[in-house]
Amino acid sequence: MVLTRSGRVITNNHVIEGATSVTVTDDGHHRTYTAVVVDYDQSRDIAVLQLAAASGARDGLAEHVIGCDGG
Repeated sequence: MVLTRSGRVITNNHVIEGATSVTVTDDGHHRTYTAVVVDYDQSRDIAVLQLAAASGARDGLAEHVIGCDGG
């Protein structure tokens, strides 16, 4: 799931755990990115990645809103 238009992505930690390199494929836009792990929590099985060279405007990345910010 894309968190920010600048390329922050959330995934499960078990998906990237132990990886020496990470690539992310955006099937909808037919693009593949290299990524770095920004942070992770093994106990909650969650990880945050940063896509290299991602630009929301250029790449069509749309962030997903979590929760209700409208009150």
